[in-house]
Amino acid sequence: MGRYSTLYRLPGSLYEDGSPLLVSAGALLKDDQIGRVLVQLKFRSLSNKEIKAVIVSVTAYDVSGDVVDGVEGFQYLDLNVRRGEEFGDRRAIPMPNPVARSFDVCVDSVLFSDGTAWNASSTAPWKALPHILPLSEAIESPELLKQYVRDTSEKSRFAPFETADLWYCACGSINKNSEEDCPCCGVERELIFEALDEKQLENNFKKWMAQQEMDYSAEQVHSKKKKSTFMKVLLILLPILIIIAAGIFAATQYLLPMMAYKRADEKLALHDFDGAIADFTALGDYQDSADKVLQARYGAALEMLEKGSFEQARVEFILLGDYQDSADKVNECDYVAAEKLLSAHEYDAAKEAFLALGDYRDSADRALEAQYEKASSFAEAGDDDAAIELFTELGSYADSEARVSEIRQAQVDRVNRLIRQNKFEEAWAEYEKLNNYSPEPLSAADFVLADDGDMCEYLDENTTGDKNFGVYRYLANGYESRKDIVVTAREVRLTDDRLAVLMAYGQPDEEGVLITDGGFYTQLDEESQAAMLEECDHYIRYSYNNYRMYFYFDAEDKLTWLIFSNEDYFCSTPDAVGEAAEEAAE
Repeated sequence: MGRYSTLYRLPGSLYEDGSPLLVSAGALLKDDQIGRVLVQLKFRSLSNKEIKAVIVSVTAYDVSGDVVDGVEGFQYLDLNVRRGEEFGDRRAIPMPNPVARSFDVCVDSVLFSDGTAWNASSTAPWKALPHILPLSEAIESPELLKQYVRDTSEKSRFAPFETADLWYCACGSINKNSEEDCPCCGVERELIFEALDEKQLENNFKKWMAQQEMDYSAEQVHSKKKKSTFMKVLLILLPILIIIAAGIFAATQYLLPMMAYKRADEKLALHDFDGAIADFTALGDYQDSADKVLQARYGAALEMLEKGSFEQARVEFILLGDYQDSADKVNECDYVAAEKLLSAHEYDAAKEAFLALGDYRDSADRALEAQYEKASSFAEAGDDDAAIELFTELGSYADSEARVSEIRQAQVDRVNRLIRQNKFEEAWAEYEKLNNYSPEPLSAADFVLADDGDMCEYLDENTTGDKNFGVYRYLANGYESRKDIVVTAREVRLTDDRLAVLMAYGQPDEEGVLITDGGFYTQLDEESQAAMLEECDHYIRYSYNNYRMYFYFDAEDKLTWLIFSNEDYFCSTPDAVGEAAEEAAE
């Protein structure tokens, strides 16, 4: 079995009105070893100008007929194609999506050696031309069919017809309407079609038969005389003819092939690979010509790879099978293609391409590098979440862990900076981007600024002396449950977003029943103590650096009181609190 299986073939030759060429054949092939899908096309020139390049686009479809990724602008370059010549079948077009199971073709442009070009008027797929029929479909009589061949050309095998701006010659050649003579058989177009007339064929057949009878009679009269003369001449010339035949045999069997082989070898040495391939192929099984063909094809593929045509080189190496290191060269082409994707910042495609190479060279590390570069690009663009996700997936690769910490710290720094600037709405929005990340805590000074005035306007005025704590007494219609406050930090916004951010950063570290023999209870005045006994049942404490936040709940688990303190600061600086206490004492 071969390495390639055919998935689809074009229904026939494809053509677009006015085009200088036609797509004479096409197939969709699958590489059964690596799963790659290729399109192979063959073109035939209809132009009297030499073609030097062709650009085509391929539309691909999956098994259900839905459009999948195709190829736009594939270029056939460095051509020297004359009228009637076929080309293209030695190059394949790799399909980007291996699920392709059929395709359409559109020739976008044809460039000529004189610098002119033909461009398609639309991007619609080209349509299939009608199939040419055998000549017997047009002429049923065997005798008249033979007469048509005599009247036109020995190459006449098909029924001629016209379609679009083309005419099909009886020899099978497809010609433009502007051509009066068939370039293949040389017969005039007018004669090709006029010779189909049945009456004319019958008349010509009768004339031919009469001529045959006359020729036969004359031949009989002269046959004896010719035979006698021929035998005399033959006896004289026979030795000479034998010598000449021996020379011709030697020339055709030894001298000419040897010279052709030498010329092909010279082309191979000069890296004229296409010329060498053609010449060695023509030599058939002469000496090692078959091996030389492979050598030339391998050299051509290497040259493509060196010039950067790695996709085309890859196809050539695949077609070479196990010749020399062609299989390894296929991997090299894929590696170069993956490197190009990485250089073009197509990180996902590059990663997949490197992973597909398995353990070839450093492909596994290069796949990780592609993800690292993608993560870095997200970080540079400010998409922290995407960058963190990718760096985290990379684990200990390079400095990925440090990059995660770096981005997290930058996020925390933004929150801290906004808090210091009293931009609490913005601080909260930035905090929410942390996605449950718990950063290093701020210091108490980060929440209370010396020039921020007295925060007590947000709290109950129930403060005692120089004790740095504050009390907020919830109303009955305030926040209802511990769950609302503890689980969802957004609910703890009160009238100061500093408390919300503080609550979100902090961690609950203590809980219990109401304490009446110490803590804040003993620092309150009698009225407040009585209110606390009546309204409070248990508490949860949140600690955050020097801050302590106590959430007191009633027996129904509704939040009733909030007390918070720190060792160094409260509403303003300790000195300011002390001065306020002295003023109150006076």
